[in-house]
Amino acid sequence: MVRIGIVIPAFNSERFLPATLDGVISQTFADWNCVVVDDGSADHTAEIVMQFRLQDPRFRMIRQENRGIAQARNLGCHELDPTTEYLIFLDHDDIWEAEALHTLLTELDAHPNAVGAHGLERYIDKEGVPISPEAIMQAHRTKSSLSVAPPDLEEWQRNRSGYIGGNLVPLRLDRPTDFAHLVHECRMVTPGTVLIRRSVVGATDPFDPALVPLDAWDLWIRMSRYGEILFVNQRVLNYRFHADNASKSYRGRMDPIINALYRKTFSSQENREEHRWILSQWRRRHMRIQLRGFVSGFARGGAALLKGNPMAAKEKLRLSRYHFSEWKYWLSQFRRNEQ
Repeated sequence: MVRIGIVIPAFNSERFLPATLDGVISQTFADWNCVVVDDGSADHTAEIVMQFRLQDPRFRMIRQENRGIAQARNLGCHELDPTTEYLIFLDHDDIWEAEALHTLLTELDAHPNAVGAHGLERYIDKEGVPISPEAIMQAHRTKSSLSVAPPDLEEWQRNRSGYIGGNLVPLRLDRPTDFAHLVHECRMVTPGTVLIRRSVVGATDPFDPALVPLDAWDLWIRMSRYGEILFVNQRVLNYRFHADNASKSYRGRMDPIINALYRKTFSSQENREEHRWILSQWRRRHMRIQLRGFVSGFARGGAALLKGNPMAAKEKLRLSRYHFSEWKYWLSQFRRNEQ
């Protein structure tokens, strides 16, 4: 039996992959195997992995034509030793703390009914240097690429909320990350912070390619229907924030993907009564948000038109129409359920 199987999808990863693999080798917990999936790279990614394999036979590499990160993760999962007890999916540019696997595994071993465990992460730059909250605050003022990031990532991840008793309330640090939290938001930024009990995943593909870059959020929601994901108040990963982060290519195009995730979650046949009740609370709040987005976008579009900026007006009105269409969709779902 192999206790932990690690999957690393890699596409043109020669710049950052060596540090990531060094972080795997440096783990204080040693009972792991690692599959690196070369997703059609055109650089020296494959050669780097083979050099590491010569040093440590716990590494393997498989190659596929470029099919995207979700497909690479799925392939790597299926290529792991079938006796593997736990899974974790590490991105090619992130770096684990040396105690990461030990920390997460200790929590899961102590709670046999939990389906996973996740810890905290911090930002590092392209050189591997931690990015201070002050630097991110400055980015917010100048609206640079870092302005999308919360200033203190670890503190942001601690401040979770969830639906309890029909209300959206803060979650204590000793509470797990469960379905009631995940339908509201996801503060698990990257899969490398989450150790998964493999029996929960089974033989199916863990990641839905249609929901990239929110495919991991979808997986956490599906897992949470069958048990808790333990929250570990300890840093386990350094998240490399740089210009080539895959999620950045979706900026400005995220609304349709997040709403596809919402619809999949809401309509799933895996929802039990307690999940449907939580989703009904979420739907009411979501409808209010969409209605506010419609009104705000319409007002801003009109203001931009009056200022002689037709391009900005067109974009604001497009978003307004989008929010209205979403509000109508969820209103139709509400009426259908009331019948």
